[in-house]
Amino acid sequence: MVFVILFFAFVGFALFSALLLSAFYRQNLYDRVKRMLEAEEKLKELSKKYQELQVKVEKLSYALGEGVQGPKVEGGFPSLPIFVEDCDVPCALPASGPIVRGVDKGIHTGLDISVPESTFVFSTARGIVKKVGYNEDLGIFVMISHDKGYETVYGHLSKAFVKEGDTVKTGQLIGLSGRTGKTTGPHIHYEVLKDGKHIDPVLTLP
Repeated sequence: MVFVILFFAFVGFALFSALLLSAFYRQNLYDRVKRMLEAEEKLKELSKKYQELQVKVEKLSYALGEGVQGPKVEGGFPSLPIFVEDCDVPCALPASGPIVRGVDKGIHTGLDISVPESTFVFSTARGIVKKVGYNEDLGIFVMISHDKGYETVYGHLSKAFVKEGDTVKTGQLIGLSGRTGKTTGPHIHYEVLKDGKHIDPVLTLP
């Protein structure tokens, strides 16, 4: 009699354990499938964003034409400036490169930044494009008016992508570097004015 009771107790425990393991396995399987479906949805979202980005890159490449220097890494540092915030007054440089000539009052009114021809040139603060033109010294240039009496000038461009009256943001692409005007090689001439007077652009950097 005791043997029969023990036998049925053992069988009952085995069945209970089997049911418990089965339920655990089903829950574990459900969780794994759920995670796989979530990962698949995230992958679809990333794929969609990547396709949208590709379209934007293709449109930009078509608009800029051939021979454009895009973002690249040289020596472990980005060759394009990084704008950490949106500024209402000049707070960065229009491109990243060696400064080959600084401000010399009465002789040189800005910074000369050495960059390859057709490098992206960016606005250094939000503002309104005051003038896009050409003169003998600066070649193709863009002048932007900012808050608090500031103005910036970007000279020796090969192309300008903005027009007078345009509103621009900090870090917005406004043109490509070149060698128009009086220059011995491709570079960007960058000026900052405060209330109509030239100041050293380095003093505006954070």
